Amino acid sequence: MTRTQKTVFILVALVALILGLTVNKVLSGKNQGDPTALIDAGIILLPQSRNLPDVTMTNQDGQPVTINELKGKWSLLFFGYTFCPDVCPTTLAQLRQIKSELPPEAVDKLQIVLVSVDPNRDTPKQLKQYLSYFDPQFIGLTPASINELEKISNAVSIPFIP
Repeated sequence: MTRTQKTVFILVALVALILGLTVNKVLSGKNQGDPTALIDAGIILLPQSRNLPDVTMTNQDGQPVTINELKGKWSLLFFGYTFCPDVCPTTLAQLRQIKSELPPEAVDKLQIVLVSVDPNRDTPKQLKQYLSYFDPQFIGLTPASINELEKISNAVSIPFIP
C-alpha cells in the first residue's frame, strides 16, 4: 500500500469516525431518537444493522477475538496502524480526549478498537505498547491476513487497498 493510499484510507476512516461521533451526540441529546433532529444533523439511520463477517483477529494480549465478542457495547472501529506517523496518533489522542469528556455511563457503553491495516508489522506486543500511550482500555486487533482485513473493512464500508 502506497503512502497516498494509506492517507486516503485513513482520511475516509476519520470521516466515518466524525459521523459516528455526530450520531452519538444527536442520539444522546435531549431529542433522543427524534427523526427530525437526526435529519437536521444530516444523519440517516439505516433501518437494519449490518451483519459483520465471522472474522477472528488477535488482540494486543495475543488472544483470539471474534467480531461477535464486541457485541454488547458501542464499538468505535478505527482502521489504522502503529507505524503511522501522523494521522493515527492524532486521531487516537482525539478519541482519548472525547472519551474523557463523556459521562461515565456513556464510557461504560463504549469501546474504542484499533483495527490494524498492517497485520504483518502490528504484532500484539507492538499494539499493546502503542495503545498504552493513549488509553490502556483501547482495544487493538490484528487480522490474521489481508483477506480477513478486507472482509471486515468491506462490511463496514471502509475502503481498503492492500
